[in-house]
Amino acid sequence: MGINHPGGIIKNLIGVIMAGVLGIFGLIVAIIIGSAVTKPTEDGMTTYSEYNAWRDLCAGVCCGMTCLAAGWATGVAGERGRGGRAKRPKGGRSLLFLRWKYTLFQNSV
Repeated sequence: MGINHPGGIIKNLIGVIMAGVLGIFGLIVAIIIGSAVTKPTEDGMTTYSEYNAWRDLCAGVCCGMTCLAAGWATGVAGERGRGGRAKRPKGGRSLLFLRWKYTLFQNSV
């Protein structure tokens, strides 16, 4: 792709950038959850209850699964867009239009 159509390299980096954003989002959630965990006191008592532990576990699993699904969808859309762009390099707006249309559809439901 880069040899035949050097102008399409930047357009194909959208999926990679989106994956990086998802990774940073997961890191931010991990830092927020990790900062809530406190050390036990000298007598062995802790302020971090079992409820908080389950809540934080569920928040981490939710964040991880949504990032996994979004990453998978971004990969599929990026692969389809890359294949379409390799066949027709001048039609560079189609993938961005589909993402915009999908976002509008999600917000209207």
